[in-house]
Amino acid sequence: MYRKIMVPVDLAHIEEMSKSIKVALDMARDHKAEVVFVGVTDTSPGASAHSPEEFRAKLHGLAVVESAIEHVKVSDHVVISHDPGVELARKLVDSIDDVGADLVVMSTHKPGGIAHMFSPSNGGYVATHAKISVYLVR
Repeated sequence: MYRKIMVPVDLAHIEEMSKSIKVALDMARDHKAEVVFVGVTDTSPGASAHSPEEFRAKLHGLAVVESAIEHVKVSDHVVISHDPGVELARKLVDSIDDVGADLVVMSTHKPGGIAHMFSPSNGGYVATHAKISVYLVR
């Protein structure tokens, strides 16, 4: 049913993404599909990497490890953004076509609280603007 499942990954918060990654890997195994981890970064040092090259290496390493553990084909795709805080959701939607995904599985934050009132939901944006199915995991 699905051929390629895109999973947006934030390397700075990988622990919080473990559930959505597991869901995507299980679905990929069931559908004999490929998983592609998509990470968005900028060119300046950040919480997850000091450079785009280091970010790319870490994302690729995660893909290699998960592929070996879960026995599923996992690849990676890095997107460079001038301002990930502003462009993240749009860059993720653009990446759907770039990687040829036919399903997105992504983490979303729990609704409620002050932070939710002022920070947009990337998952909501992706689900609203994507032309394919989006599975949001809490």
